[in-house]
This record gives sequence, structure tokens and C-alpha cells, in this order.
Amino acid sequence: MGEGKLNYEMRLPGYGGAGFFLRRTVAGDPPSSSALDIWLLGPDFCTATLGRATAPDFLPRIARYFFDVASSAAPEKQLPAFADGLSGVSVDVGASDQERVGLRIGLIIDLDDDLADPEMLDFETSRAAVAHTAHRIADLVGGVQLADFEELN
Repeated sequence: MGEGKLNYEMRLPGYGGAGFFLRRTVAGDPPSSSALDIWLLGPDFCTATLGRATAPDFLPRIARYFFDVASSAAPEKQLPAFADGLSGVSVDVGASDQERVGLRIGLIIDLDDDLADPEMLDFETSRAAVAHTAHRIADLVGGVQLADFEELN
């Protein structure tokens, strides 16, 4: 990795240069292996929080959520919003069609402020990008089953 380049292990790119990026890190006192650097990138802003503590199941849960978004015919009607209080990350689905999906990703910067409004990123991306991100996260975490094939029987 060259100097000055960030290694985004998990990224969900959107149209127009927008994106949601995650990178595993070790942070806290004592150090926790369940921490992430989180970025929201819009056409005219970049918001980041580094070393954010997360629950051990955060990555598997968000991977499953992204997979469900990508595979649902109408995720904006069929899926509840994703919210994780420990990390301060939320995901809500807007309009979608067969190829694209609108996402609204929130990130609370100051978790100690009960009245804090999250930084918000509204962007559109392809269903293929959402599915790819779900699989990438599942591969990095390991042991995550994205599809529930039992429901098909």
C-alpha cells in the first residue's frame, strides 16, 4: 500500500462519486478488535469517524442487510431501516428499481450527545454494487451466510 492511500476494506460506491466506506481497526482502552473507521463521502463533503467501537455482530448484520436490499424487489417497502446504536450507523432505503437503489446512510458523530443529528448521505447506487459490498463484508468477516435458503423450501 502506497503512502497516502487509504485501504478501504469495505466500500459501497454510488453514482456521482458518493460512497460509504468501512475499515477494520483496533481502538479503545483496552483495545477492541470490534472497531471501525467509517467514512461518508458525498460530492461536496467527507465525514469520518475513526476507531468507532462496534458490536461483534455489526459487520455480519450490515452485510445481511445490504444483501437483503440488493435482492428485494421493493426494499423501500419490504425492509425496515437498519440502525446500530453502538456505532451510530443507520441505513434507510429510498426509491428503487430493478437496477438501482437509493440509500440514506446516517452517521452520528458525537455519540455522547443525545440530541445529535446524524450526518446524512443520500445517494443512489446499483443493486450490483450493494450485493458486491455485502459479499465483500461477508468474505472478510467469514462464517456469514447471506441468503436463507431454508425459506425456499
